[in-house]
Formats: sequence, structure tokens, C-alpha cells
Amino acid sequence: MAAITRKHLLTAAVAGGVAGPLDLLAATAQFKAPFDVICKSVAAGWVGREAAMAGGLPMAALGFVSDLGISIIAALIYCVVTPAREIARPWLNGTLFGLAMFTVMRFIITPLSAAPRGAMPPMVLAESLLVHAFLFGLPVALIAAWMLRPRP
Repeated sequence: MAAITRKHLLTAAVAGGVAGPLDLLAATAQFKAPFDVICKSVAAGWVGREAAMAGGLPMAALGFVSDLGISIIAALIYCVVTPAREIARPWLNGTLFGLAMFTVMRFIITPLSAAPRGAMPPMVLAESLLVHAFLFGLPVALIAAWMLRPRP
């Protein structure tokens, strides 16, 4: 595994800082819910749905910061484990990374959290896969390719 450099950290902060809010904004459209409600649904992973929805602005802030943290950590993992020759090819790698992130969130992170779980209707599943592939994974990969490319 490659060493984590300052360049990796900066790239992850930028990539995660772009992709995380994009994911939240897409969720507002997908679920036709206000931004603060989407953020509170993320906070539900920490405190449960009832407490998160009743918590007001502090719970929305907790959800936003949590989503941002997850996004930055995921972007850092992408930047560190993706070989340089693959970083230069972001379209496929970013899409696959987004799908992998969906899988990790759906089947590992969410089940370990206090968030409610349930069956995902097929249309919601399809939309969620597309959002993670193209509005999360792809921006992370494109930003990584831009920021980590070798300079002449």
C-alpha cells in the first residue's frame, strides 16, 4: 500500500468535499425531501431516526459533517489504493468506485449503525446506484486524476 502524502490528503479533502454534498443534494431530489431532513437521516446512523428527526439544526449539522467525513475518507482510500496508471483513467474507475461505495454503505455501514433498515424498492435502488456511480464515484475519480497527475 502506498504511503499517504499531503497531496493525497488535499486531494481527498477536495474530492470528498465536492462528492459528499453532491450526494446529499441528489438525495434531496431523489427523495423529494428538504436538505436538512436528508442530513438528519444521515445523523440517524448515530442516534436513531426518532432522535435525529426531533433534533433540529444540531442533528442536521451532525448528519452533514458525518457525510462529509465519510466522503473524505472514501476519497482518501480511492487516492491511496488506486495505482497511478489507473488514476489517469477516471471514467471507469470512478464509476466502479461509486458502485463499491454504495455496496459498502448499504451492506456494511448502515447495518452497523442505528439507522433504520428495510427493503429498497427497485426504482430507489436503481437511482441510488446511478447517484453513487456518477455523482459520487466519478467526481472523486476526476478530481483525483486532475490533482494527482504528474506535473511536467
